[in-house]
Amino acid sequence: MMKHVEYNRARRNMRTAPLIALSLILAACATHAPYETPRVDLPPSLPMASAEKAKERSEPWWQTFDDPNLTKVVDQALSENLQIEAAAARLQQASGAASLAGAQRLPEIGVDASAAEVRQSIADPIIGNFADLPGFNRNQSIYGMNLAASWELDLFGRLAAGERVAVADAASAQAQLIGIRLTIAAETALSYIALAETQALRANATRRIETLEELARVVRLRYERGIAPRLELDQVEADLSSARSTLPVLEAAERSAEVRLLILTGGTPNLDALPFETALIPEAPTIEVSQTPAQLLLARPDLVAAERQVAAADARVAQAVANYYPRFSLSGLLGLLSGDIGDLLTGDAFRAEGAIGAAVPLFDFGRRDAQLAISEAGTAEAIAQYRLAIAQALGEVDTSLISADRERAQAKELARTVTTLDRARETSRLAYQAGAVSLIEALDAERLLLEAEGRLISARAQLSRSTVVAYRSLGVRSVDAGIVDSKNKQVTTLR
Repeated sequence: MMKHVEYNRARRNMRTAPLIALSLILAACATHAPYETPRVDLPPSLPMASAEKAKERSEPWWQTFDDPNLTKVVDQALSENLQIEAAAARLQQASGAASLAGAQRLPEIGVDASAAEVRQSIADPIIGNFADLPGFNRNQSIYGMNLAASWELDLFGRLAAGERVAVADAASAQAQLIGIRLTIAAETALSYIALAETQALRANATRRIETLEELARVVRLRYERGIAPRLELDQVEADLSSARSTLPVLEAAERSAEVRLLILTGGTPNLDALPFETALIPEAPTIEVSQTPAQLLLARPDLVAAERQVAAADARVAQAVANYYPRFSLSGLLGLLSGDIGDLLTGDAFRAEGAIGAAVPLFDFGRRDAQLAISEAGTAEAIAQYRLAIAQALGEVDTSLISADRERAQAKELARTVTTLDRARETSRLAYQAGAVSLIEALDAERLLLEAEGRLISARAQLSRSTVVAYRSLGVRSVDAGIVDSKNKQVTTLR
C-alpha cells in the first residue's frame, strides 16, 4: 500500500514539474524594468543664490519674520484648518490601501466551525434509492471544524506591482498633505499681512483726512476773505473727498481679511465679533538660498507628489504586463467532519485537502493589449506632468526671489523718502511757529508725509507678501513630515 502511494505521488510530481518549470521561465520574461526617476535638467543655481549666505535654521519659515502674533496664527491654522484635516483623511485612506495591497501577497488563513441538522427528502431520485434499506434515517446531524488556507503565488509580479502602486499613491498623498500644510501656512501669513496692511492704511487715511480737513478749513477762511482763489479751495476739498472715499474700501478689505483669516484658522465667521483686532506688518527677513535647485526644488511637496505619481503609473504598467501570464494559487484544508459530535475529535473524523490552481489567459480579444496601452499612456502623462511641475516651480522661484529683491530695494527708497519728508514736515512746523511760513504750507508738508507713509506701508506689505510667496515656491522649512519611498519603504524627513 505504501509503495502504491509513493508511486502516485511520483506520477503527480512528474506531471507538475514541467508546469512549474514553464512558470519560472515565463516569470523571468515577465520582469518589468526597475523604476527610475525621470531625469530633468535644472539650472546650476537659483536667482539671488550667490548674493546670500545661508544659515542653518531649525524653525519653520514663518518664524523667521520674528512676529509672535504671526507665528501663533499660523500654528493655529496648521492645527485647526479643515483642508488639512481632509487631506489627512485622504492620506489615511491611501495608507490603508497600501496595507491592503501588501496583505494580498500573503496567504489567507481562516477557521470555521459548523453544526447542521438535515432532514433529507426521500423524493430525491438519489436519496429515494436508499429509503427502503434497513437503518435508513432521513434525519442527519453533521458537525465540522476546518482550518483553511489559500495563497496566490505571485510568480509574475502582479501583486508586487499592485503593492508598489498603492505605496506610491500613499507617498503622493503624504506629499500632498505636506503641500497643503505649506499652502495653508502661506495663505494664513498672506491674510495676516493683508489685515495688518489694511489696518495701517486705514489709520494713515484717518490721519490724512484730519490733516486735509484742517487744511480745507484754513483755505476756506482765506477764500471767504478773498485771499485765496476758488481753484485752491476746490483742489483741497477734492483731495479731502478722495481721502474720505478710501475709508469704506479699506474697512471692507479689513473685514474680508479678518474673515479669511478666521476661516483659515478653523473658525466660523461671526458678524458680531472677530478675534483679530490689531496686527502689525511683519518685517520681511532676507531669503537665504545656498542649496542647489535639485536639493531645493526636488524636495518641494508638489514635486515629490508628482514624482510618486510617475512611480505609481510605472507600477501600473508592470501590472498590465503581468496580466499576460498565468495565475497560480495554492489552497489547503485541515478539518474534522462527523455525524456524531462525540466522534468529532477522533482520528476517523480527520480530513485533509490540498490543491493547486492555475488560470491561463487565452483569448481576450485585445483587453490586455488595451490595458497595457492605457497604462503606458498614463505613465507618459505622469512624466509630462512631472516635468511641467518642475518647469513651473522654477518659474515661481525665479519670479518670487527677484520680486522680493526688487521690492526690498523699493521699500528702502520709500523709507528714505519718508525720512526726508518727516524732516521737511518738522521744519515747516517750526517755521510756522516762527511765522516764517503759512499754515497751508505746514499742513501741505504734513499731507505729503502721510501720502508717502501710505506708499511705504503698501511697499512693506508687498515685500512681506513676496517673501511668503518665495518661501512657498521654494517649498522648504514648511513642516516636519515624511515622504514614504516606494522602493525601500523608508521615510525621508522633509522640512
